[in-house]
Amino acid sequence: MKDTFQHVPPGFVAVPCGILDVAGNEKAVVVTKMCLFDRRFDGPHMQDTFYNFLRAWPLLAGRLRKGSGRLGELWSTLVPTRDKLEELIQADRRGHFVFKSAVPMFSYAERQHESLFDVVPLASLAQNPERLSQESPTIATVDRESMLRELTSPHGVKRMGEYFTRDASIFTAHVSNFADGAAFTFTAPHACFDGAGAKAALDAYLHMLKGEPIGPIVQAGYDPFLPFVPSAMPPSSPSSSSSSSAISEKPSAVSSEPEPSPSSCLPLYRPASSSARYPPPPPQPKHWRIFSLMHLLVLCFYIARDYLFDRPESKMSRVLIYVPPKFAAGLKEQVVSQIKADHGAEKLQELRVSRGNALHAWVLQNELARRVEVRPNRLTTHLTVSNMRYRLPAGLSSIDPTFTGNCIVPIVAPVTTTKELAAKSLGAVAYDVRTALLQQCTPTEMERYVRWQAWRGTPRALGGGLEQTGMAALFPCRARITLVTDWSKFGLWDLDWSGAVAGGSGAAAAARHRQKGRKVGSTSSVSVAVSAGGKDIEEEHEHEHEQDDHERDLDHSAPKEGADSSSTITAAAPSPAEKCGMLMIVADAHVPLHQRNGWVMIGGRDGACWILGGMSDEERRHPRGWGRYADAVLAAEA
Repeated sequence: MKDTFQHVPPGFVAVPCGILDVAGNEKAVVVTKMCLFDRRFDGPHMQDTFYNFLRAWPLLAGRLRKGSGRLGELWSTLVPTRDKLEELIQADRRGHFVFKSAVPMFSYAERQHESLFDVVPLASLAQNPERLSQESPTIATVDRESMLRELTSPHGVKRMGEYFTRDASIFTAHVSNFADGAAFTFTAPHACFDGAGAKAALDAYLHMLKGEPIGPIVQAGYDPFLPFVPSAMPPSSPSSSSSSSAISEKPSAVSSEPEPSPSSCLPLYRPASSSARYPPPPPQPKHWRIFSLMHLLVLCFYIARDYLFDRPESKMSRVLIYVPPKFAAGLKEQVVSQIKADHGAEKLQELRVSRGNALHAWVLQNELARRVEVRPNRLTTHLTVSNMRYRLPAGLSSIDPTFTGNCIVPIVAPVTTTKELAAKSLGAVAYDVRTALLQQCTPTEMERYVRWQAWRGTPRALGGGLEQTGMAALFPCRARITLVTDWSKFGLWDLDWSGAVAGGSGAAAAARHRQKGRKVGSTSSVSVAVSAGGKDIEEEHEHEHEQDDHERDLDHSAPKEGADSSSTITAAAPSPAEKCGMLMIVADAHVPLHQRNGWVMIGGRDGACWILGGMSDEERRHPRGWGRYADAVLAAEA
């Protein structure tokens, strides 16, 4: 135990992070999403409901901690007991955070004498899209530091390392109320949430804001990928018990002690006897590689060269690109036409290319216009991600819809040189994106990926390779990578914010519930059993009724493979968020490399799409790249 988790303070129980939460390199990312509205919020109602939300889903009030000793990569979440959570909520209400290590779980700023559009000029672009060209994209520069300063708590987490040293919950919210609008911001470590998980948490909170009941969060310690965890074999075990075993079976016990169930909060570390034998490593997934020390040095060299010479930080800008619906539709038509000409109508029907694939290819082509002139022979590739909530690995029948942890699988296109990639047509690049998704997202390939990552995240004493492997990557150490992710598919514009809007019907309904003495939260209790030091501790957290079975069906909420994944691009009618006055969503990842080499498609009002990324001054002015598109004139500059 001492080699697994740090000391667990009174009032908390340690819950291991999920297998994929700490296996990928995205675990170093802190994600902040800022939602801007042209209507004011009911701040006190949002605060009261947020605390009730934490009472219903106490895992979100947990504190992230690293392991200790040899197993520092085994992270855990310290979940507060019911009494401890009440203590934390009362301290949060008092709001005394200056010069303290505590981070507010919910913070609220009343700025009724300031205009949202003065504080965040970008909001005026989303409110008045007629100011932007509807024929071609428009590029706006984002003052990242200013937005984070204005729309997040001054006492909030700014970098990943703070989660391990400060008293910060893994899901925090900040509300800013302006004279003519409002902003809602939530911050979370990627090690505890993926995009779909964060959306599930936000959706539950918004339901409570409307006075509606929500189901309980999945039991603490649940990890859908536990069946893939390897185990050391006792001396008497047959050697055939290896990675080829049936996935549905639980790992073999190292001793006569009962094996913890997938829903247990027991740490996964238990020393094996010295005579125990270890199963061979599972097959390494295609495209993945382990970096040696020399590989890491080469990688650092190329990163430093990019920072110092190719794209100095002083010449980099954070940008938000507005893509009008007509232009996005034209990109897809161009891609479809080229793929049909190159591969035939039958192949086109099989691929079912989406607008997201077309936008991915378009972003890459604009980025390559400058890169091909600087280092044409450098290896290069591009990545995207898939989510196993929608494409299950072999042997896994379902994933609980309230599981907020990581289920993402990185997808990589073929590695080539910059000049070869730049020579490809838009359709050819989109074809590579789509075929990579289809080939690497088969149930068999995803099972191989999960099993291998589970082995890499399991201590050697349990038959894993945690202490034996280094950094895993999908690209050669000499390659330049570009990551393009589509957050619009999570349906953030389909969420109903009416319960947050001041004077909204949802807030009124919740007020009626309070007047009747009803708690907007749980109506039944679920017992969470944990074990610490050999002693069972049971803490009952109140929850609401269980979700219906059909709500747990993944196909119920998942977009069809290849389909345009969100109403944020395809819908003609206003989305629920638009009806509540949402103007735009701005996402931020607190990792420099992600800001330089990453692009995020977020979606927007009236079927438009906003794409957030970074580019250098030279890339911005290139006549065959981003230089073809106009600059946005912000209200403060007009």
